[in-house]
Amino acid sequence: MPGVPSYRGCDACHKQKKRCDQASPACARCTRLKIPCVGKGQLRYKFKTQTVVIQTAESFKAMTLAKSRAPKPFTVQMPHNPSNEVSQLADSFAALLQFTDPQYDLTCFGPWFLGIPKRLGASPVLDAAAAAFVSGLRRVRTSGEQDVGSLVKYGAALKSLRDTLQRPSDAKSPYTLCAIFLIMIAQAWFSKEADGQASHMEGVAHLLNASAGEEWTDEFNSTMRLNMIYPTSVEAILNPNIKVNPWYLTQWKPIYGPYMPLDEERGQPIESLDVPAVLDFPKFVREPELHLHEMRVSYTRLKAECSFSLSRVGMMEDIVAAEKPPKPDQMRALVQLETAYTLLLCYALVLNALLCAMDPLEPTLYLEALDLSRQAIDITKRSADHVPLGTGCIPVALFAAWIATDDEEIVQGIIASLKAVDVHFVDTKYVRQMRDLKRRVRKLKRDSLDRLEKEQSGSPSTIYDDLVFDNIDFNWGLGSVSPSSSI
Repeated sequence: MPGVPSYRGCDACHKQKKRCDQASPACARCTRLKIPCVGKGQLRYKFKTQTVVIQTAESFKAMTLAKSRAPKPFTVQMPHNPSNEVSQLADSFAALLQFTDPQYDLTCFGPWFLGIPKRLGASPVLDAAAAAFVSGLRRVRTSGEQDVGSLVKYGAALKSLRDTLQRPSDAKSPYTLCAIFLIMIAQAWFSKEADGQASHMEGVAHLLNASAGEEWTDEFNSTMRLNMIYPTSVEAILNPNIKVNPWYLTQWKPIYGPYMPLDEERGQPIESLDVPAVLDFPKFVREPELHLHEMRVSYTRLKAECSFSLSRVGMMEDIVAAEKPPKPDQMRALVQLETAYTLLLCYALVLNALLCAMDPLEPTLYLEALDLSRQAIDITKRSADHVPLGTGCIPVALFAAWIATDDEEIVQGIIASLKAVDVHFVDTKYVRQMRDLKRRVRKLKRDSLDRLEKEQSGSPSTIYDDLVFDNIDFNWGLGSVSPSSSI
């Protein structure tokens, strides 16, 4: 039977019966031999002989009676009996959570991610998704390319997900929501040109809406659902098929309010990244004419918050630079600040584009668009060597910069930045959605100019001569984008 934990070293040292120093990201022996170092910290169990004790009927009855009278401790019962295969999968997933390299640090997805191994074995779709996730990330980390085994697991995960979504009761399960999120992340490792990223996010939105109104009291489930709100709301900016049930607006009140004034930096929370603001943002894109005043208020707030956030990123960069090497917690804090700053830039640039389209003769908006776009390019360069794979945060600011300005220098800078960081999920569906939004912004701008022309009785050339609409064939390096999609 299983006994006390015996060995915590990596798999390679354990196989050769060598002492492992458990250094990160690789132990000294694996570093010297230039071999993968995996499995550090896992508990391996010795097996002890079980002794059988023969009891008389009287002694057994007395012992049973005593146990029945004793107070029973509260225990959390897992909904499964883990098999060896499930245990191995849980161990493998737990090993991934120990990575401290910022590019592979899974804590960037939120603390709820740490609870996934404990729930493996409870749902076939979650097990299949976790298996594909583990295999895919291992291949990305070691060779950068997927092998046949990994592709088979990814295909099995997709099939399991399709089957699960056919059953309404399972479709509402927290395990299904977790599974589709894992598959969405892993999709970027298996194909750079598939339309899966956007479609999986639609699936996340569908499951969020299906479970709206249901109280998930388990902390893991509740925190996971809250964390899903952010990427879904960002996707909703571009994708008209995504609408989040308004129940979530009532479920999560402002987390950090009331908010402090923005006249100066005091370390105050960022209102624009609170749940109500994030859920409310897509309405500006879909019906900008109906929310002009709110957009102006939000844009003014975002400009101040971008400035504060940039200052915080700079201070954390100084802290990280002072440590050789930097501590994992410091790198995580830097990534979180950079992610927040990137999202703020995205929101600010999108609002700038819409406000500029509705007030095309306001020169300040054009200058601010250039400044915010340069900041988006700059933060991409600064974070390129440690941005976590598959988070999807960096490109949104670059795309938003392209929507907000037609400046050729900025556009070329965006292209160069995307090539430098080797974006894993700029697929054709994303490109078409961005082009659709840019097309809408330009139409809104032309309509505003026509209106101004009529109001001022001016010549069309007088207004249009000051504005340049670029003719760049912006296909993000994807030759498969059809010409009909061009602007």
